[in-house]
Amino acid sequence: MKKAVIFTMVFFLVFSMGKILLDSQEEVPIIKNVSIYQQYQQTMKTMKFLGDIILDYVDHFDKAPPANSLKELLAMDCGNGLTFAEFFFDEIPEEKIPLKDVWENDLLYKAEKNRFWIASAGNDGQFNGFEQIGAWVGSDSHLQGKDIIYSNGRFVLFPIEKNEFDSFLRLFLEAFSNFH
Repeated sequence: MKKAVIFTMVFFLVFSMGKILLDSQEEVPIIKNVSIYQQYQQTMKTMKFLGDIILDYVDHFDKAPPANSLKELLAMDCGNGLTFAEFFFDEIPEEKIPLKDVWENDLLYKAEKNRFWIASAGNDGQFNGFEQIGAWVGSDSHLQGKDIIYSNGRFVLFPIEKNEFDSFLRLFLEAFSNFH
């Protein structure tokens, strides 16, 4: 029983951390002379922006938009005479809708039933698949070649700086010690 409770708490820790991290970060400029971690954070902001709009579609139609890429998604007919881009990005010209990460790689998209995934292949441009989940802790040197994946309102694969992880872990351990 204890193992199941601990597993559940760790699972919750990993999957809620992506949402907490993104909400707490300040705006990061899209420039190349910032840290790799800041570049990952900027890409995550772009992914969350797109994901929140796609989540509105899922809430409205009870299914993820059926497309094989974000470009295809923008051109998709929403059934009301408008494309997805016209309907959900009505204030943003289509050419201004961000479809790339900070390294100029296309963001990837996948949909199945009412789930969707948006992914970045990271700074090396090599994507390792939508089935990845987790978080990795470390400095810029540990972020080389790491992917990012956002799915249905939260990050399921993402980076976290050591000091942020330490703070969150301390809160987690305090809560767990009160559990006994």
